[in-house]
Amino acid sequence: MTEVAPARRAGARLQPLFALVLGLAATAIVTATMFSVTAHAAGARPRGAATAARVSSRPGLRPAWSHGATATGPKTNSIAARGSRTHDDGRANFTVEVQGVESSYRTTPVFVMPGEHLSIRVTGAPAKVQAVAETGRLHIDEPGVWTWTAPTTPGAHACIRLTEQKRLDSICVKAFVLRPYHGEESLDGFRIGHYRRDLHEDDPAYALPEGFVLVSAEDVDESVSPHFKLGQFLCKQDGTYPKFLVLKTALVVKLEMLLEKLARDGVIADTLHVMSGYRTPFYNAAIGNETSYSRHSYGDAADVYVDRDADGIMDDIDGDGRSSTKDARVLYRLVDSTFDGSGPGRLAGGLAIYAPNRAHGPFVHVDTRGHRARW
Repeated sequence: MTEVAPARRAGARLQPLFALVLGLAATAIVTATMFSVTAHAAGARPRGAATAARVSSRPGLRPAWSHGATATGPKTNSIAARGSRTHDDGRANFTVEVQGVESSYRTTPVFVMPGEHLSIRVTGAPAKVQAVAETGRLHIDEPGVWTWTAPTTPGAHACIRLTEQKRLDSICVKAFVLRPYHGEESLDGFRIGHYRRDLHEDDPAYALPEGFVLVSAEDVDESVSPHFKLGQFLCKQDGTYPKFLVLKTALVVKLEMLLEKLARDGVIADTLHVMSGYRTPFYNAAIGNETSYSRHSYGDAADVYVDRDADGIMDDIDGDGRSSTKDARVLYRLVDSTFDGSGPGRLAGGLAIYAPNRAHGPFVHVDTRGHRARW
């Protein structure tokens, strides 16, 4: 009879116990997996799943990346982010008309000369509207119509607050008092250059600007509408503050409407990147533009594109995974189908696509010269 060592006898006794433990562990894993699958099918998500679902790209599109993109190369975020946010259009439940432009945006800019009398008219309000001005003098002409007299100090800002009394919705007509201009080559050391005194094709849109918005360093972040700030329209030329610009209400309203149209197509953006807004005649010539009648010098033109990741290049908004002229065509078609019909109008104007080059990516030119123009 062979004798079994004590250690071997102990091991033999433990083998059934090990088998039992392993069996219980396997049963627990299977049960947990089945519970996870059942919960996911019922709508529950593990941590991180909501974020992952929002940023997944469309079928057939490569995930985009944010660094090292070129003007025509792979581009970040655009299609992947569709549907993950909502767009606040910044509109009130009534409309205000100032200087011939209608707007329902809760911040609507207007540009006035010192001491100018500004007519303000409200339409479509569901209840009585009350008006209060931060400064200047406000006179009620009739229900829903006021005359505001601007301060005489150039550079002053004032909000004329119009509040609808039923829902307490309101619009701030933000008035900027202009620095009068008589053709000077510079203002407070900021070089303007020279405007042509003769009208291009006798079009009054090419008249010498009456005045300039005075912009201090503190004014750069001043809102001119729900999604645009004053500094976005500054001329790119070097110089210290104060700086000066010309800006038209109609242009700001048109750009806000373009943001809304993009949102309806699923492209949600906080603003449009303004590559070029106002240009002094001096700067316009310095960058090589031969025309002395650029709409940029009259404050009603902007070169814009969608750039939600702020990398300086148009986002991929057509869904092909790249930043290209095709994305600019999306903007072009939205503007062309929304504005600029055959007749004149405050929002009618010029529209053009510019292809990418070594200096910039694709963009569109938009202006409000008052009649249709394409090139």
